[in-house]
Amino acid sequence: MKELSIVSSEFYTPEELQEYIRTELDFPDYYGENLSALYDCLTESTEELFLEFDLDSFPDDIMKEYIKKVWKVCEDAVEENELLELLTIFPEGEEW
Repeated sequence: MKELSIVSSEFYTPEELQEYIRTELDFPDYYGENLSALYDCLTESTEELFLEFDLDSFPDDIMKEYIKKVWKVCEDAVEENELLELLTIFPEGEEW
């Protein structure tokens, strides 16, 4: 089983986050490093994958919005691929 842990406070640009995802999940070289490509790779995966999001804090509002989009793509992919599992750690009193 592969695991991907995204701690929201550790990423400062969308490119940095996408590179991390590509590297950690060993996505193919043709991975487009965008939300559509992420969805495609996750839903087509034939490996068990545990996705964890720790959404305690964000470097800025731009990254907060981008990580929300990445999280939503992962949530949607979990609905389509039974090999995926998602755990989300929200700050106290907050949910998306």
